[in-house]
Amino acid sequence: MSWKLWTTSSRILVLVILLIAILPWSADSWAGPVCQGAGSDWPMLMHDAAHTGYTTDTLIPDPPSGQLNLKWKVGFGERVETTMQPIVAGGMVYVGVMNGKFYAINADSGQIEWVYQAGGAISHTAAVADGTVYFGCEDGRVYALNVQTGALRWSYTTGGPLLSSPIVVAQTVLIGSFDGYLYALNTDGTLKWRYQTGGRVWTSPAADEANNRVYFGSEDMYAYCVALDDGHLIWRTRLQGISMRNTYPVLGGDTVIFTTIKPGVESYAPWEAWPFPDPRDPVEVWNDFYTTFPERRPLFLSLIHISEPTRPLYISYAV
Repeated sequence: MSWKLWTTSSRILVLVILLIAILPWSADSWAGPVCQGAGSDWPMLMHDAAHTGYTTDTLIPDPPSGQLNLKWKVGFGERVETTMQPIVAGGMVYVGVMNGKFYAINADSGQIEWVYQAGGAISHTAAVADGTVYFGCEDGRVYALNVQTGALRWSYTTGGPLLSSPIVVAQTVLIGSFDGYLYALNTDGTLKWRYQTGGRVWTSPAADEANNRVYFGSEDMYAYCVALDDGHLIWRTRLQGISMRNTYPVLGGDTVIFTTIKPGVESYAPWEAWPFPDPRDPVEVWNDFYTTFPERRPLFLSLIHISEPTRPLYISYAV
């Protein structure tokens, strides 16, 4: 693994993995009724509506070499944003790129099956449910396409760019917009409800269908919990930090975890004459760096008990 810039989204993934070791949990609590998709499917951001990132699937290395080998690769001729997580459903891989093209790729062969041209950059992960793939676009629209043909089923226009990954739960598509609203759309493209915050909704929501709850953050630095069925506010609580951009809450048992960005210098610019290149393992290098320069730790984690939201337990950690 080479030394490279770590994005906020990649740090969040590692932080969530670390929290699994911290929090009391079981496989059932992290992969409960909110999860969608089975077998080899990974149908939305971090696998499911709770963003558990959990699957029972395993990767089997090639027996002779004991390593994973390249099966296929596809060139897009355009940047794939770091916040774009390819999803897999029904034997297809779905990914959008910054020139507005959205691709469906055969997961076995790597063949491009169809391409749809949206009206703006596609920077965040899509979601698949019941034969439809949904994604948000920086032209402010939510798109719903037929998974087999790529034909447009419908689109819905919000009041601002969409830099949020949708989730689909209980026949409802949930996504945040820069206009400050969290949108809940019916799967036929009609508005179910929307909830207004005091800032851009630059996070991707999480949901717990069994308890009728949706969790998300806003650039007003509040964590929100609203009802899945009608969008009424259940609670909100103020968090530390200056932004929640490109983050997502994670549900685990009776806890919801929010990630926020600290003020100050970004962590991945080691201007203090830190040795470069460093031949050691990158994890060891970064741990040493943050031990020496703790002010560069970039993120806050807020662990919130869903029944006591006004008393979040803050953990400051960086990778």
